Amino acid sequence: MEVSMFKHIFSCKMFNYLLVAMAFLFATQSQVQAQSRSKKGWLGVGIQEMTPSMSKDYKLGTRSGLLITSVVEDSPADDAGLREDDVILTFSGKAVELSEEFSRTVRKTERGTKVSLLIMREGKEKKVEVTIGKKKRRHSFAWNADNNFQFFMGRPQLGVQVHELNGDLAEYFKINEDDGVLITEVTEDSPAEAAGLKAGDVITMLDDEKISSHEDLIEALEDYEDGDVASVQFVRKGKSQNVEVELEGSDFHNSHFFGSGLHKRIRLHLRNAPRIEIAPKMHFEFKGRGKAI
Repeated sequence: MEVSMFKHIFSCKMFNYLLVAMAFLFATQSQVQAQSRSKKGWLGVGIQEMTPSMSKDYKLGTRSGLLITSVVEDSPADDAGLREDDVILTFSGKAVELSEEFSRTVRKTERGTKVSLLIMREGKEKKVEVTIGKKKRRHSFAWNADNNFQFFMGRPQLGVQVHELNGDLAEYFKINEDDGVLITEVTEDSPAEAAGLKAGDVITMLDDEKISSHEDLIEALEDYEDGDVASVQFVRKGKSQNVEVELEGSDFHNSHFFGSGLHKRIRLHLRNAPRIEIAPKMHFEFKGRGKAI
């Protein structure tokens, strides 16, 4: 009896490990595919707009600029030798002043493009050549003593559940079928709620990216950082509107997995796939639902 119970426990644990491996591989593959589709550029710096007193301290005179507050290790900025406390004066010959506008300019610059920056360092101007790259995603994997597993992927969240439009929904909301995704739920205290987005709104654009599916929205969000501001274009009651949304990070972005204890239900949650619930008897259950973003 004890041997049989041991074998059962061992097989359940091995099954848990197999599911975790499947979750990890699926989520990683989805992330790689999303990154390969995106052509948006990445520099790898934290920036801050200059105040009049800061401009005086950094000897900018009447010129505008953006202060570099951090440099991501092994980023294009790091490779080019940019440092904290450098002030970016121009990007490809154009003066910079607003952080949001600068971020959008970088994202619109195709990967591999060589860009000339004029910076101020310790009171002296300096030209720096940087090759725009692609953003690296954060991945983490955790396991604790209770056999709980978590796999996290770094993408800021909007805080909405969305559903793709079919013919009937498109007709009801007075919009073309491939011209947006329907918000079915807004998460409480989320960036979307703070910006005034509501269930029933149809998201059509994120900045300059057209949104036709939940995959489009996920891909568009890949190139933003926690705290970035994105312009969301949406349709409400047949009228097109725009709001600015400050995105925030989330511990659960694309996938997470939990498994705990014998005879307890295991849940494998992948946002890009149908939900699968697996109990010891190998019961599979598929449930359709909106996509959380």
